[in-house]
Amino acid sequence: ESFRQLGIVVEADVPAGLPALPGHQGELEQMLSNLLINARDAMPGGGTIRIGAAASEGGVDIEVADTGCGIEPEHLELAARRAVGCRGK
Repeated sequence: ESFRQLGIVVEADVPAGLPALPGHQGELEQMLSNLLINARDAMPGGGTIRIGAAASEGGVDIEVADTGCGIEPEHLELAARRAVGCRGK
């Protein structure tokens, strides 16, 4: 099912002219795909996913946020560790 069919609105704020992202394109696509799937799964009754990007010192900041249920407090440290562990590959 598409996000629209699930009642999920996707909003993007990605300006033109951002610098190219270093790294392997397939891995970056997989990372964003995983974030979107996690957001979808956190909103079984529908909601909004916001994707933003902005140039930053030395690169691009990407933000994905949703109106889903969030991460249980006891899992926050694990989620942060996994994100840090993926850097530099």
